[in-house]
Amino acid sequence: MHLLVDSFIYGAGDREDLPPVPARFLVEGRILGPAESFRPQTLSNTRFFTVRTIIIPFQLYLLVQKMLWCGTLRDVNISIFCLLTRPSIRLLTRIFGYDMMLPMNTGAEGVETALKLAKKWGYMKKGITKDEALIVSCCGCFHGRTLAAVSMSCDNDATRGFSPLLGGNLKVDFGDADALESIFKEHGDNIAGFLFEPIQGEAGVIVPPEGYLRKVRELCSKYNVLMIADEIQTGMARTGRLLAVEWENVRPDVVILGKALGAGVLPVSAVLADKEVMLCIQPGEHGSTFGGNPLGSAVGIASLEIVQEECLAERAEELGEKLRESLRELQVRHPDVIKEVRGRGLLNAVEMHPVGSSKVTAYDVCLALKERGILAKPTHNTIIRLSPPLTITEEQIQEAVKAFGSVLEDDYSHLKDLSSKRGSVQKPEPCDRCGRVK
Repeated sequence: MHLLVDSFIYGAGDREDLPPVPARFLVEGRILGPAESFRPQTLSNTRFFTVRTIIIPFQLYLLVQKMLWCGTLRDVNISIFCLLTRPSIRLLTRIFGYDMMLPMNTGAEGVETALKLAKKWGYMKKGITKDEALIVSCCGCFHGRTLAAVSMSCDNDATRGFSPLLGGNLKVDFGDADALESIFKEHGDNIAGFLFEPIQGEAGVIVPPEGYLRKVRELCSKYNVLMIADEIQTGMARTGRLLAVEWENVRPDVVILGKALGAGVLPVSAVLADKEVMLCIQPGEHGSTFGGNPLGSAVGIASLEIVQEECLAERAEELGEKLRESLRELQVRHPDVIKEVRGRGLLNAVEMHPVGSSKVTAYDVCLALKERGILAKPTHNTIIRLSPPLTITEEQIQEAVKAFGSVLEDDYSHLKDLSSKRGSVQKPEPCDRCGRVK
């Protein structure tokens, strides 16, 4: 399959003061390349153009075309609901082991749904005093760009200009179970839910300490707080497990899925929970115009089936280990540039040493990688995120690592010259919420 795509590469989270880089790509199978003179080039997933947007099995496109051509969507009635939506609900609840699933569209809608569920459960089941329900989230979190999501954010660019933000939010450091227990002890009677990412993606692929997720499960059970896992980025085999929480064999009370669930074909998200939680929402209290639509349901079914049939979780675990091993070899050769290599499965990051006299940023390195055929996502000036398509081959991973090495060995001095002409790099500002510099 060939597909021509015009796009723009933006910097960290589309939030840094950096100009977009126009790019035109030709897609062939798993490979992305310049349309002007196509040659195979490895793709690293970026938020502007995710692996789930284009690099997906072609049968999903055939599925969508078939449904559109045969008029499946012409008459959306109860029979279509029975044929497609109900099977998708049954499949998700069976695979992930929950009583119920509420289908939505975008990840942000999934987060909003989970927050409403938590507060309603808090009032109905936990007995929280009216208007006193609290949600705890982590410093450095990213749960979307709706008002409820940015009200939990520690990113000044996400929050400034949108006040007054929603109240009822408490913050805790990610990975610090002791701090979480302290906040539960102090406010536990009014805390409805703890919302977290098993691995913080936008913060720079921050992997929590071993045992953290098990401790979170223990504390949420002890203090009667809903454990809400935002698996929008980490779920669907990305980290080497179907869900990232499976690395510590814990079962959250609520799971939010998105992104890969729609395979990049359509926005498809879902919230999973047991009846004790889900049925707190009464008819008319929540809904979605397109959530659970027949086409989205069919794509969700196909996406899950592909992940299972092609053993993509096992593949991500195996290839992710090889990717990190190769990147750490680069770190040994360039210890003055690379501070840390981290990640799980095919969700990884290379952190550079803080910008010093060289003034070379992660954005500069990503631009150089782009010239060598690798798309990566910079964040926070010093972090380069690498999350290639789950269908990537070992040979393509080695090509990507080779290109990364070439940037550090052959292009870095040139990047230093360019960055010195650019002037000083804007220093991170203290967080408006806590006053710390992230």
